[in-house]
Parts: sequence; structure tokens; C-alpha cells
Amino acid sequence: MKFNLLTVGIYYMKDYIFFSEIDFIDDEYFCEWVNRPSEKSQVFWEEFIRKNPDKSKRIEIAKLIIKSMVPVETGLSKEEIDSLWTKIRRSTIDRRKRNWRLFYPLAAAGILILLASIWWINSESHKNYEVVDYSQLLSAHTAKQDVELIMADKTKLKISEIESELKYIANGQLVINSDKFIQQEAVKRNSGKELLNTIIVPRGNRANITFTDGTKLWLNSGSRAIYPVEFSDLKREIYIQGEGYLEVTHDESRPFTVKTDQMDIKVLGTSFNIIANPEDATTKVILVKGKVIAKPINSTEVILLPNQMISFDKEKQKTVVTEVNVDDYISWKDGLLLCNSEKLESLVRRLEKFYDQKIIFSDESAKFFCLSGKLELKDNFDEVLQVIATTAPVKIKTENNTIYISSNKLKW
Repeated sequence: MKFNLLTVGIYYMKDYIFFSEIDFIDDEYFCEWVNRPSEKSQVFWEEFIRKNPDKSKRIEIAKLIIKSMVPVETGLSKEEIDSLWTKIRRSTIDRRKRNWRLFYPLAAAGILILLASIWWINSESHKNYEVVDYSQLLSAHTAKQDVELIMADKTKLKISEIESELKYIANGQLVINSDKFIQQEAVKRNSGKELLNTIIVPRGNRANITFTDGTKLWLNSGSRAIYPVEFSDLKREIYIQGEGYLEVTHDESRPFTVKTDQMDIKVLGTSFNIIANPEDATTKVILVKGKVIAKPINSTEVILLPNQMISFDKEKQKTVVTEVNVDDYISWKDGLLLCNSEKLESLVRRLEKFYDQKIIFSDESAKFFCLSGKLELKDNFDEVLQVIATTAPVKIKTENNTIYISSNKLKW
């Protein structure tokens, strides 16, 4: 069966996967399919429902409401139905122009059906959802020298390796750097509460986690994350504070949400980097591939495409989207730092956190030297400093476990 891919593609770009019942009712293409399905629309919506079974109930509810508003059984002509539906949409859906005396019985019936249906969905399909105060959970834990994993039953595991690898298998089984552990609390589906683990990665350490669905998370130095022992059948949601890189496994029935203090990111399957340090003025998301929907706090949603970065200024409540070289932002997970005319001060701040070292500039001028190229993050920090000293016009010395950087103008 052939159909116009361009036409279907245009409507599919509307991100129907995030539509509610009201959104479907207020969508012209959806309403046209319900009232007068064509070969093209039938193929499109059948394929959409097949790929997004979690939306089938919302679609059926929206169809029921639309059909209750348009009395097609009376034998009205196409033109009359079009005219009637236009009036109904204006009178019952358009929030700016409502005329409750016109078609009042239909509007009232539709709203009653909608309210009852939404209540039913919330009571059945979403009964396992709970609002988690992630910030409060983290406030109870302080930074340590070693990576620390706090289990759902409050058991604490210290991981002494600088590079930690965690892999969740099933039924609460966890492999940490080749050693297998069993969580103290068994994972129980439909228990009404998710069992959450918390991982704290202090400065000078890194960790990567593989979840049961295959999604991978890399956490940079000075970062934290909260996540369920095993994702539920309805959703996948984690919380990140600091910097993390994700490769999300595609699952059409369970969209993936990453929450931060200032922004929520919704995805199906994609790769992206998050920078959400509490001390930074901005929260950033850099998209490598796929597509994400970023929702800054108290702001509108933004659809992000590959090689784009969204920056949200916490104080100004301002959102900016720019084109970037993603390698500059994600190379850290592979033990590299890429610099593209980056000021030495900015580079040094990243090295401080990566190696857990205190670095002080002896004079202000040294901060503004710009570097470009690739810096390998080696185990021996002195070697990294030597590379900087031979590249930039600076002098570096160490006293009392503190590193001092000053300009070397003669060398320049």
C-alpha cells in the first residue's frame, strides 16, 4: 500500500507520542481521521498505534469524545460535518473562544467523558507513579573520597576504583567491577513504589552504569544520580546532578526521562550529554543523535536536534539553543579533553574536578590564554600539567598540595 510519505512525515513531526487526550482532540489531522478516514491517514494512525501501544487508550478516549460531539449517524453531508465540527472545536476546545450556550449538551458530555476517562487512566495505568523529591534524597548524603552506592535498603557500598563500572542484570542482581552483588530488597513489580539507588561520584572519580534495559550512563567527577533498581513497565526515569552522558535504549512503550533541578529531558532512544552542576549558572544539554524534548523549569518545551545545545540560565530564566561541536562536550567519557580556543581558566576548572586538585592562578593574565587541541587525561596528573606548560605561555609549580599557575610572557 502506497501513501504520501512527505505528508505523513509532516504530521509525525508533531511528536504525537507526547500528546494527551486534549491534544489529540484539538489536532486537525487526528480529527479528520476520526470523522473521515482516508487511506493515508488510516495507514499513518494504524502504524502510530502499533509503534506506540501506550497511546492506544488515550486515542480511543479522544475518538470517543470526538464521535460524541459529531452526530455522523444523522446523514449530514461532508460540508455540514466540516461546518459543525469547526463550531464544536471553537466552542468546546479553543480556550480563548468558548460559547457554552452553543452545543452545550455535546460539550458537557464530552467534558464528562474526558474527566472520567482521565481519572480511569490515572487510577489504572499510572497507579505506580509517584512524585520523588530527588533533591531531598541527595541532601542526606555528603561527598566521600570513594564512589559510594546507597542501596534502596540504605545499605552502603564503597567502590575504591577511580573508574567504576556497574551493571544491573535482573531481579536485583548487580555486577560492580566484575564482582556480583544481590540487592537486599527484592524487586517487586506493581508494588506501588520504586526501589531507588543513589550513586555519589566524588571529584577525581568516574563511573559508568548499565541499566537493565541496556541504557548506559557515564557520570563525570563530582556527579550524582538517583535511579530505580529496575525500571517499571510504565516509565523510565532517573535524576542527575553534575555531568552525565547517556546512550538511551529505544523503547517505544516507555519513554525515558532525565530530571535535573532546573530541567527535564524526555527521550525515546538517543545519545546526549547533561551538565547540571549546582554551582554553575546554566544547565546544558548537548544532543549527539536522536531527538529530545527539553523542558526548563517555568519555561516552554524545546525540541533539540543533533549537534545542538540548549542552555538554561537559572537566574535570568532564559533559554538559548546553539549549534555546537558535540565532541568538545562528550570526549571526557573517553579520557580526553578537546579544546577549541578554550580559555585556560575554563580548562583548569574541568581538570580540578577530574583530578580532585586545587589549582590557583598566581596572576589574572594567565587565565585568558586560549588553547586548542586534544589533551589526554592520564593517570599521572603531573604529565598533564607538563603538556599544558609546554603548550601555553605559563609556569606551573606545586606547593603544599596546591598547584599555582602564572604567566610566562617571555616564553610567549
